[in-house]
Amino acid sequence: MSTIINIPIRELTLENIIDLFKIFCDSFELEMTARDVRFLKNRGFKGLKKEGVLEYRASLGTKFFIQQRGTDSIQVWVNTAEYNSALEQKKKYSEAIIDYFRK
Repeated sequence: MSTIINIPIRELTLENIIDLFKIFCDSFELEMTARDVRFLKNRGFKGLKKEGVLEYRASLGTKFFIQQRGTDSIQVWVNTAEYNSALEQKKKYSEAIIDYFRK
């Protein structure tokens, strides 16, 4: 399940990325660690700005993704080992992302 957000990648800030990851952790009942923040601040943010993609394995069985789609939007999604059992969490995550960008 993915969510398309109409925001150009050049306008996405490090604070936005960390907030999206916090939403991800809350939705999937994961703890955000100092290691996660270090990755997001360094390779994650730089890779997203340079290559248009951020892919991060937050825990065994879950991945956090942000990818550029065209020039005016990003796609945010997760990948889980147990697809069907995580549908409610994925839905919660997508709704929380939409709410975040409505602010």
